[in-house]
Amino acid sequence: MSLASSSAEPPPAPAPPPVSETPFAFPPSYGVDRAVLLVRDPHWLYAYWDTSAQTWAMVQESGLADPTRGWRRILRLHDVSQTTPDQLGAHTHLFDIDLDEAARDFYFQAPAADRYYLVEYGYLSPNGEFVRLAVSNVTDVPRNAPSDQLDESWGQLYDEALRLSLAGAGAARGVPGQPGSATLPGASEIMAGEQEVPGSADLVRHMSSGTASSHLAQTLHDALGDRRSSGPFSADSPRHRPAS
Repeated sequence: MSLASSSAEPPPAPAPPPVSETPFAFPPSYGVDRAVLLVRDPHWLYAYWDTSAQTWAMVQESGLADPTRGWRRILRLHDVSQTTPDQLGAHTHLFDIDLDEAARDFYFQAPAADRYYLVEYGYLSPNGEFVRLAVSNVTDVPRNAPSDQLDESWGQLYDEALRLSLAGAGAARGVPGQPGSATLPGASEIMAGEQEVPGSADLVRHMSSGTASSHLAQTLHDALGDRRSSGPFSADSPRHRPAS
């Protein structure tokens, strides 16, 4: 048996295809009838649109794109804050924006913030007849000010967190012979209302005496510093107000 065939070298690998130097370009149209309205900020809106081949053929055949016929290519802005998109009319129409025949998108100023808008794309005749080619989505323009919603539940959340902290600290209370033992109300006593939650000064003194770490005591001292003169743990609180 001859070994000449086994000693032959394999054929060379094919050369890679040449790299194209042509940059990517978006197509002039995606062949759909659509309009899109986006918000940039409380003051500016951005719209873009597209037209299918069938719709564009209808526009040319009907003479809408003929400049001698007087039709104008426009964006029509509507405020739909108090209505729905299927109820467009004179009560929602704000203004029209004239477009160049080569335009594919457009930036324009929002009339007001904290409103809902949409646009129609189409052609307007000299006598006011409007032929719509596409209608956009509804866009929410945000308010141009901080929110007026204030959270009024932080005090209740803080009180609950303090109760849980005291419940953990009460596990080490009253242990005979243990240094730093303190008499603090336990979790069940606090929840049942048999013992009052100590004031901020008493709490820091208890926590500093060894019931909890000095780091936790300092943390509670800092957190309660602004509440000694007011709030649920102050001398003016109904819980601690002296009997008259």
